[in-house]
Amino acid sequence: MDFSDFQKILYLSELDSRLADIEEELKDLKDSAVAVESAVLSAGKKALSADGEKEKLELEIKEAELSLMQAEERLSSRRASQNLIKDAQAAEKLEAEEKTLKAEIDALEEKVLLLMENRNKAEAEALSIKAELGKIEIQSRAELEKIKKSEAALLALKKEQEIERSKAANQCPQEILSRYEAVKKKKFPALAACILKDGKLFCSGCGIAVTASQADELKKGAGLINCMNCFRLIYVKR
Repeated sequence: MDFSDFQKILYLSELDSRLADIEEELKDLKDSAVAVESAVLSAGKKALSADGEKEKLELEIKEAELSLMQAEERLSSRRASQNLIKDAQAAEKLEAEEKTLKAEIDALEEKVLLLMENRNKAEAEALSIKAELGKIEIQSRAELEKIKKSEAALLALKKEQEIERSKAANQCPQEILSRYEAVKKKKFPALAACILKDGKLFCSGCGIAVTASQADELKKGAGLINCMNCFRLIYVKR
């Protein structure tokens, strides 16, 4: 293989590596954007949950207050009836009912106070979570804008590299280019420089030793030959 042809295919491989790096960076940016959006979504769900807890407690307070009002009305009714009852047994029964109602009212009052306390805590927590959500939303907008700019710059660079790659491919001999493209579909990178270790050549792609006959071909300047193990196009740096 002519040295200039070898340099052309080597340059093409370098361009493919750059494009692969750009694709990886674009993927990382997309993953970052998803992570940012997920954080906002998670914070939003937390805020909704806090609001839901507060509303639940408010409903429980209303129900407890209604039960308290009904118990107080029953107690008032019992007391009004007490003066009309002459029978001692009936009066004793009414007194027992009144005692039970007073205990129920005390329990309901305690329940209402406890619910109000919990509601106030839930309201404070909801406000805190909403404030945190606001911060996260501001930060996420800034991060997403930064990601968007980085993505635009990478896409522009990708387009430049693709144009350069197309030009480089057109300058490569068709036979070498076809071999390269065929290997690239199965293995990437398609080219692998040989590494000299303990007097033997090894494929840098798979780490397997090159056969003696292939080593002789490479040393004689064969250019590019296929690794017997991974099928990459191996070469010796000149």
